Amino acid sequence: MKKDGVLELLRSSRLKLTLPDAEPSGRDSHTRPTSMDTDSNTLSTVANSDAAPRVVADVRATSGNRGVPKSGRIWKRVRSQRFSQIRNDKPDSTTWQDKLNKKSNHKAIKSFAQELKEEKLERQKAERERIAENKKRKLENEKKNEIVVPIKNVAKLKRMRKKQLRSIQKR
Repeated sequence: MKKDGVLELLRSSRLKLTLPDAEPSGRDSHTRPTSMDTDSNTLSTVANSDAAPRVVADVRATSGNRGVPKSGRIWKRVRSQRFSQIRNDKPDSTTWQDKLNKKSNHKAIKSFAQELKEEKLERQKAERERIAENKKRKLENEKKNEIVVPIKNVAKLKRMRKKQLRSIQKR
């Protein structure tokens, strides 16, 4: 990602890339002088042989006498107008027939969506009713299958423990 960005910067804003092996002025590779080349009027830097390539800004890259921005963001352009002053062209206006067609399509889509919602609600309602019927049937079947022993001696209730009393139901 960064490599692509650097290459794009080099292409777009006339930056100069100096590599350790390629020295334009034929100087020693061990020295690191920084100077102005007289023939191209650009700032160049010579790097050591073990250093990575350096990107050096071209003084001519920016318009006018502004030079390189302090932030180093040379790809940013200087604003010529305020945003409120920039006027965009109006898009092509649609015909009345196109508007009616669009409106009818929108209406058809809305009605189809409403039908789908109603179908979904009906399915959910039917499912709820089916679940309620199943619960009711299950309770009835459980009551049928219970073993009921009537307690005739009330004194037995007084002798029972709490856990036993919880299982007793009055009907």
